[in-house]
Amino acid sequence: MSTNAWDMDKRLEACIAWLITGSSEEAGALCNIPGRTIRDWMKKPWWTDILIEAQTVKQKELDCLWTGLIHKSTTELRKRLDAGDPVMTKTGEVKFMPIKAKDLAIITSIAVDKRALLRNQPTSRVERITIEEKLTRIGDRLEALDKDEPKIVEH
Repeated sequence: MSTNAWDMDKRLEACIAWLITGSSEEAGALCNIPGRTIRDWMKKPWWTDILIEAQTVKQKELDCLWTGLIHKSTTELRKRLDAGDPVMTKTGEVKFMPIKAKDLAIITSIAVDKRALLRNQPTSRVERITIEEKLTRIGDRLEALDKDEPKIVEH
């Protein structure tokens, strides 16, 4: 079948299938297009444009999936923060234990960092100093130590 026999939607479908599988044969099987045809298309100048469009389509789909996952996880996390973690007792009863301070600290730290990233705020501070500044600081410390130590005078 010639290239012109396949409409743009079918080419996009094949390109998305190739993105997902990484194989022209598997993509072809998913789309009912010969793998050889997909390999031939990959050599055409228009393939790059369709590939970019396919990547955009898949990225939007994944973005929606990730957003849903984030919302679901956040809802469950909030429930755990409020009620605690479920723990089964020796009698088989489920009780909720408050979340440990260490876990709360980790959760809070990650949430604060991610919020800062979303707001384009810094998540860490990097201090850059020159060698001269380092040597000056060391010299200042040595002088301070020298002043603090009692002097031993021999007679």
